[in-house]
Amino acid sequence: MEKNNSKLFAREIVNCIKDKQGEDITLLSIGERSIICDYFIIASGNSPIQVKAIADSVAEKCKELGRNVFRVSGYNEGLWVIVDLLDIVIHIFSPMERDYYNLEGFWKDVSVEKIS
Repeated sequence: MEKNNSKLFAREIVNCIKDKQGEDITLLSIGERSIICDYFIIASGNSPIQVKAIADSVAEKCKELGRNVFRVSGYNEGLWVIVDLLDIVIHIFSPMERDYYNLEGFWKDVSVEKIS
């Protein structure tokens, strides 16, 4: 997928996460430094139930917009759910896991956009 289309779709996903009261949403332009994907979206939910609800909403939005979800990881635990769309990877964390894994710190050399 073209990078501009990826960014537009990333914005749709960000809005979807905001609708589910996801917090501390961050968009990282990973494609600047890696070939693994164009963007990471990182967000937090306050409980495993909210983390799963956000992941469900993202999957529904992808289906609505005709995008395939390549893989979902961590859903059963609801502490760190990864929704992989290939060009965009969405990381939905509980606050403690987000602090521990600190993906923003690992990818500190890429463009970062704080959404909320």
